[in-house]
Amino acid sequence: MMVVALTTLMLAATMPLGAAANVDPVAAETQFVELINRERTTRGLAPLATHPDLVAGARNQAKAIRDAGRLFHNADLGAVTTGWTKLGENVGYGGSVDRLHAAFMASPGHRANILEPAYTHIGLGVVVDGSTMWVAEVFMQSSVASVQQTVFSGPFRDVSGLPYEQDVVKLVEAGITSGCGYERYCPFGFVTREQMASFLQRALGLKAPATDFFWDDTFSGHHSAINAIAQASISTGCGGGRYCPTISVSRGEMATFLVRALGLPKASRDYFWDDNGSPHEPAINALAQAGITIGCGSGRYCPWGGLTRGEMATFLVRGLEL
Repeated sequence: MMVVALTTLMLAATMPLGAAANVDPVAAETQFVELINRERTTRGLAPLATHPDLVAGARNQAKAIRDAGRLFHNADLGAVTTGWTKLGENVGYGGSVDRLHAAFMASPGHRANILEPAYTHIGLGVVVDGSTMWVAEVFMQSSVASVQQTVFSGPFRDVSGLPYEQDVVKLVEAGITSGCGYERYCPFGFVTREQMASFLQRALGLKAPATDFFWDDTFSGHHSAINAIAQASISTGCGGGRYCPTISVSRGEMATFLVRALGLPKASRDYFWDDNGSPHEPAINALAQAGITIGCGSGRYCPWGGLTRGEMATFLVRGLEL
């Protein structure tokens, strides 16, 4: 006998108005999914795959609460799709993806939905109305999840259904990555400087030189790759004869690495407003001009944010035209 459990929770998140103006709803939906899956994977939980029926249901609910100007739940949530054993829904409104997600995580009920181990799929709906973002998150435990896992045929289980999936597959086919463990790519893990070196060495086919450029990478498994990108003038280290191999790469630093690696020309315009004063601003603009990045939404690039392995896959595929 199938057990059905509907968990419907709501949140009216108090956010400063104005932040949501000019936000791309689809980009915001993707960002919500990324944040949710990052929360899950850092706690050892399986990431959620997007499901078209859930996306449609979430978008309809986001539009309904926007039109009504108040929060309420889908009274017919069970009809959004078939093949489920458990459904849940979060709804809220605010002016920023990051802060609205943080508000969900600070609320025990909403957090429970986001971190429910049984859930396998998700659908996000975002409607932007002036300075307010209306959001619906629909979660599902699929009754066919075990069957899907049995017939799994992709290179990594943890990228199935994610926006990065095809880019990761292309990196595997090009011999640029072998993942982070058995059938895993760890798309929401942050890329370290030593991992970045190996990505670039493989992508560019660089040979390791005899010269040792840095003193702090002696015991790194990426030692030869670090020397290879130093020989190619892609990296000059982090100062004092060091490379700082285990420190995470920021999105700004990644831009500089890639521009040097790909030999991209200087940009003719400024693309983002939040990188003013960053030493990586010229490289960021060069990436944007080359069509390798469109930023992180609302005219921002988020240069100080960490670079995930999923994002790295997309940047490399675009830059190498794989």
